[in-house]
Amino acid sequence: MRRALRRLAFALVPLVVLLWAAEVAARLFWTPPPPPDLTQDEYLMPLHPTRLWGPPPGKTMGHGAAILIGPDGLRALPDEGAPLRILTLGDSNIFGFAMADADTLQERLEDALARRGVKAEVLCGGIPGYSSEQSRVLLEELGWDMKPDLLLIGNLLSDSTKEHFQDRVWMARLGQPEVQVDRTLLDHSVAWSWLRHQLIQESRVEQRIRFLRQPNLLAAERVPLDEYEENLRWMMTAAAERGVGAAIFQLVTADRLAGRPDAPGYVATQRALAQEYGVPIVDGRDVLVAAGLSEARAFVDPVHASAEANRLYAEAIAEALVAAGWPQDRLIAGE
Repeated sequence: MRRALRRLAFALVPLVVLLWAAEVAARLFWTPPPPPDLTQDEYLMPLHPTRLWGPPPGKTMGHGAAILIGPDGLRALPDEGAPLRILTLGDSNIFGFAMADADTLQERLEDALARRGVKAEVLCGGIPGYSSEQSRVLLEELGWDMKPDLLLIGNLLSDSTKEHFQDRVWMARLGQPEVQVDRTLLDHSVAWSWLRHQLIQESRVEQRIRFLRQPNLLAAERVPLDEYEENLRWMMTAAAERGVGAAIFQLVTADRLAGRPDAPGYVATQRALAQEYGVPIVDGRDVLVAAGLSEARAFVDPVHASAEANRLYAEAIAEALVAAGWPQDRLIAGE
């Protein structure tokens, strides 16, 4: 037995030396390339073990806006201790891209509701790039523990975005043992990172999840339409089971504001589900058109809302909720 162990040890020595030399060489001669096309205010969020990615806790600057990320990985906004709670779900528009706290949809909605006699704390469950698939997991991990009285579902644009990965397939890989090993090596070994970089060339978005699998050859919607419908149904049904109400907010891009088709199937699905479940729905396009807001005033870029647009959205959402009887009517989906 001892002889066999000695033989094994001697056999492993060259391998260990080779791996050590490769690691030293990689650290001396290779520097991971910087993410492409990032401005000084942008950053790639680190890997999240169940949701693909998420922002790290602490203070950061996002396109000129000071942002505080809490210990739970969510954007922390001022807490007034109101008796009611609304949890907003979605991507960077819901997160408050380039917005100071006071200009976020959440703070604007609190003010709009207060003027209508409703005191509510509006919580930020939006994370840049999050699809309904990721928000569904976030709800299970964090959302329900926040004890919301109402879900404001804003998932749309990231779901319909075409990428070389699809969320459900890639998220299913996160728990696989080989993925866990790969992730650990990526975190600690420069040589392994170099090797993986040679094997997989990623797009900007895929860099944060490069270890999971080879990107798809053809781009497709990150969340196929049937899965998107399934996720929204789950959100409203799961909320109803907990006595939590629901409402839908339809985000709008510059293309859709101008009347050009943008994710029409996803927009139609939101409307159909709102009607089926009897929950309020507010279309951002209708809000901007009614206000006569131009594209230049409505957006900070072709996708993200301006502070003025957020104010208008908040007024419309508050009006829709109060008109539907909230909070006296809890707006339980399906009731």
